[in-house]
Amino acid sequence: MQRIKLLVVPAGIGRWLLLALALVGAGLVGCASQPDAAPIPKPRVVLLAPTSFDPRLEPRLGPGVAIVDELLGHALWAGDVEVHTGRGPAFRDAWLLAARASAALGVSEGGIAPDRHDGTVRALVQALQAEGERFDALVIPYLTVRPGVVNGQSVSWDGVTRRLPLEYRNRDSMFLVVRRGIQAPCTSLRVIAYDARGNRLFERLGGLEVANRMRIEDDGRRRSWSERSDLFRDPQALRDGVQVALAPLLRN
Repeated sequence: MQRIKLLVVPAGIGRWLLLALALVGAGLVGCASQPDAAPIPKPRVVLLAPTSFDPRLEPRLGPGVAIVDELLGHALWAGDVEVHTGRGPAFRDAWLLAARASAALGVSEGGIAPDRHDGTVRALVQALQAEGERFDALVIPYLTVRPGVVNGQSVSWDGVTRRLPLEYRNRDSMFLVVRRGIQAPCTSLRVIAYDARGNRLFERLGGLEVANRMRIEDDGRRRSWSERSDLFRDPQALRDGVQVALAPLLRN
């Protein structure tokens, strides 16, 4: 049985900031190809970066970071993978600082060429290995909000289907079928993986939870949306989404 190991990287805000900028930047770009398997043998050791997100979505996604971090580590560990993770407030502080700096510079998802950030990650991997850190794969997780497609009383997106959260007063409203094709905001986990040389292996998304609740008025014809206050409280849904996002590393 493998254990989760805490990686201690040399201190210094400059180094932490370089790491955070590289990883946050990589999480903000690219297009997930949803491969079923990674183009390398199943890794024995994975370096797991802290989960990041667009700081403008902090009220919605911030509470899920620690939960998703833990689920990622346990999913890899359960797959007989040794997990190295960063620890200490310096890592997290620099990570959040870099995320805010990226947003202030106008960095948005899909806004910067992936190869630019892949080059940064390759340099980062070389620097870590020069300091003695050894791993077979680097995993960069990123929480995001994505559109899901409503079909009846379910929502499908990023490899999962969940029930549409509904709020209604008239009991008959629960039997209403929502018109197909309506989009609902949903939370997803984006995973970008690199090999030991810093070459991109894959980018994949796993759906977590529907982010909004639909309210149906008494007559059943009027509908409105409201943000859910209970996100990241469904362990099974979160575990399923993490498994979908990590599938290429777990199936090899």
